[in-house]
Amino acid sequence: MVEQGLPEQVTLQLNMNKKRKTMRSKETQIGGDHYSKRKIQPFDIIDEYDLDYYEGAALKYLLRHKDKNGKEDLLKLKDYADCIIDRQYPEKKEIIDGRRALCDFDEDVW
Repeated sequence: MVEQGLPEQVTLQLNMNKKRKTMRSKETQIGGDHYSKRKIQPFDIIDEYDLDYYEGAALKYLLRHKDKNGKEDLLKLKDYADCIIDRQYPEKKEIIDGRRALCDFDEDVW
């Protein structure tokens, strides 16, 4: 995959650095084993699907809820899903489950 506007050699180096970081990250986990005991790590999926922060966080909470914080993680998942809806589908300012979406912001700030 060649990054737009970058020479191929620079792009190859960036990809190698990403792979090294991922390999290192798989070897350690701070604060439990709710990810490291699985064959596929959340960041592998996040990288493969090129998810943004909100999508990655939602995935993280979905994948760990049975092993870590249960219902609390699912509630966090719902909040991140609301943020994704607000960011990616701003024309639909709906009330979801009786709640206003939590991520009203000016796009220029991000």
